[in-house]
Parts: sequence; structure tokens; C-alpha cells
Amino acid sequence: MAAVRKLVADYRAKHPNSFSNLQGIDMANTPVVCDPKKNNHPNCIATMNSALSRLYGTRTVLPGDLGTEAFKTIDKLKKKGLVATSANFVARFKKDPPLTYKQGEDDVELVGATPGEWVQSQIAAEEDGMHAFAISLINGYHSATIIAKKAGKNISVAWYDSNVSAQEVTAAEINRKVRSYAAGRFNWLVREEHKKEEKADPDARNDAKTTTFAKLNPPK
Repeated sequence: MAAVRKLVADYRAKHPNSFSNLQGIDMANTPVVCDPKKNNHPNCIATMNSALSRLYGTRTVLPGDLGTEAFKTIDKLKKKGLVATSANFVARFKKDPPLTYKQGEDDVELVGATPGEWVQSQIAAEEDGMHAFAISLINGYHSATIIAKKAGKNISVAWYDSNVSAQEVTAAEINRKVRSYAAGRFNWLVREEHKKEEKADPDARNDAKTTTFAKLNPPK
């Protein structure tokens, strides 16, 4: 372990604004954390917190020190000085949905800036090396991380959460994932309204939902 810490420290001295390959690989290989209280269903926030602890090492971040929802974890990382910058992105249905369970990602639009292009621009502006992001999807509905590698003009980006392990993604695919999780969240809200047999205001069902991407600082 001491030898690994020395390798990371040597890398940090030469590359103060990126993570080492060892840190990136360790984060990408995080096992999915399951919740025994929910039939061992994959737990997205516990998986995200475990990945961040592996990225930084337990001397800097312990999973138990982080939040119970993704946006709370991002806030705690900010307080530790581990967030370089962050941006919010808004998703909503293209039109007010009926009380149905069948809305899909194609029914959801991103309003204004898009996260996929933002992630690419953040990495492009950085030094060569590994770069990481923490993501709170749709007001904390889901948690995810991104690990990216920059080598000159070549950028590879991998998405990691409790559903997929280090899946390489393009900017367009990042945007699609956000729309997909938005559709899932909206449908859940519509289902709850349907159960209550309430005729809710359509605008309330279509409230814009916020997704936060936080670019992470390596430990100093």
C-alpha cells in the first residue's frame, strides 16, 4: 500500500490537475453495492460513494462521510475542496404528459445547455491524464460517476453507476442517459399521482428536473 501511495504522490507532483491511471482504474473497477434490506437490489448512491472513496482513498474520503443522495455527496465534496466546478442541466417533457406509464426518453428534452458537451469541454481544457465527475441525476433520483482519460486530442469517457460498469459513452449518449433517467423519474411521479386518483395540474407533473454534473479535483 505504501508503494502505491508513493506512485500516486509522484504522479501528483508532475500532474497536479488530474488523477493517476491507478486511481481511475480503481474507481472504474468498483463493485456494485447492493442493499440487503431491499432484496439485494443495487444501491446507486452507495455504489457512487464507494467509487469516490476508491478514487480518493480512504484517507481522503470514506463512503460513510458522504451523502445519502447524490446532490448531498456533491455538497460534501465541495466542502472538502474536491469539486473544481459544477453545472446544472434541466430536463422536462416536450409537452404535458397524460397519466400514462409509457413516456420514454424521446418524450424528454434537455432545456438549454447539454451535459455531454459540457463534460467534453471540461476535459478538453485540462492536462493529459484521468478526470472524474460525480453526477446527481434528476434531483437525486439516480447517482452516477464518470471517469475520463485525455491523451492529447484523444478523449475517452466512461459512465459508471449501479446499472453499468465503466461503459464508454459519447456526448450524445450522456445526454440520452439523462433524458432516459428523467423519463423514468417522471413516470414514477405520474404513477404516484395515478395511485392517488388525483387530477394533478399537468404543469406540476412537468416540473423541470435538475441534473448536476460536478468535475472533481484530485487531492492536493
